[in-house]
Amino acid sequence: MAQFSSPQVSHKLRLPRPPGACCKATTMASLSSSGKTAIASLKLSQGLWGSPELNLCPLRLLGSDPSRSFAVVRDSAEGTVAGENVDHNKVEDSSLEKFEERDFTGTPYVPVYVMLPVYFDYMRSFRVEFDEFFEEGIISEIEVGLGPCGELRYPSYPEQHGWKYPGIGEFQCYDRYLMKNLTQAAEARGHSFWARVPDNAGSYNSQPHETGFFRDGGDYDSYYGGFFLNWYSRVLIDHGDRVLALANLAFEGTRIATKVSGIHWWYKTASHPAELTAGFYNSCNRDGYAPISAMLKKHEAALNFTCVEMRTLDQHEGFPEALADPEGLVWQVLNAAWDANIPVASENTLTCFDREGYNKILENAKPWNDPDGRHLSAFTYLRLSPVLIEKHNLTEFERFVKRMHGDGRGACCFGERLIKTSTRLCVQIYI
Repeated sequence: MAQFSSPQVSHKLRLPRPPGACCKATTMASLSSSGKTAIASLKLSQGLWGSPELNLCPLRLLGSDPSRSFAVVRDSAEGTVAGENVDHNKVEDSSLEKFEERDFTGTPYVPVYVMLPVYFDYMRSFRVEFDEFFEEGIISEIEVGLGPCGELRYPSYPEQHGWKYPGIGEFQCYDRYLMKNLTQAAEARGHSFWARVPDNAGSYNSQPHETGFFRDGGDYDSYYGGFFLNWYSRVLIDHGDRVLALANLAFEGTRIATKVSGIHWWYKTASHPAELTAGFYNSCNRDGYAPISAMLKKHEAALNFTCVEMRTLDQHEGFPEALADPEGLVWQVLNAAWDANIPVASENTLTCFDREGYNKILENAKPWNDPDGRHLSAFTYLRLSPVLIEKHNLTEFERFVKRMHGDGRGACCFGERLIKTSTRLCVQIYI
């Protein structure tokens, strides 16, 4: 499986993801731009509305079939109904006018609909460059990054901005494009005074009971709170919808996947504040992962989830104030995905060498007594290290791999990136 990261910056977080373990893109080779004109030197930062520094302007688009990419972008960015007949010539002309003649030099934020065609060209170039690997089945799946660390979420808990576990994080919708979108949504609802971000939601390191928005009975459960959280999460899902539409077009015939982060802290509270600020509208009275699963099903994309090795008891002993419940979160997300009938893969969040952690992974990979026989389609082990290959740890890992195979006959081979199994489960080792 190749991993394809969107133009985002990976955050290095100590918790729940240790430094150095955050999603570094793994590809079989780097892209070659031979035969193509350089578009620009891009420096892209996190968020749904990229923040590129363009050394060359105006922005130019590359691609062998621009009408196709422009049509998809126009459909997504301007609300064309899926399946509607599109005049590709008209789309190409209007899109060229929109994208080529505007100069974004010095612009602090560039709207996502401007960057999507660039991203499409990048994905399509990757597909063309490594055509033989796709045709031979060496690359059988593409994981498409949709946000920080390649995960579908807002950058709500950046350590470089002072966040520390288990802070609730902050809403990320203050740029002028999102504020304009929020204003339009509020006016369409008939309550223009709702066009504001909550001003009582605390800061990165607040706890829920310290805020008027997230405390029990707080504004998150009011009419305004419900409107804002629904809009905030819908923008994130729509972002994933647009990018995956382009990914399916660029990698036609190859299954795509995307990663969703496991934000397990404050899961035992009513508001689930850390999930809300990250864009998952998953308060105690609402399932925030069913809409995400439905969006992935629309594109026949697989879900990759994290923290399957974590135990709630361990989190309670280490950080009782976080009210974390990784086991409850994993159960909810995996079942939401399985109910939507999409493939589910997973990976460990923290370093795992002990039998208890491996047993938890196996329990989630193949739930006991599941009447439908549902199981993970793949598992990514993070990561190969000198500690892992110490005798005792390697023995435990080999036992884990054999049990993952399910028949006791599996072999652990570090020379292969993919360890195949009879149940179509696998262990992947990042090097």
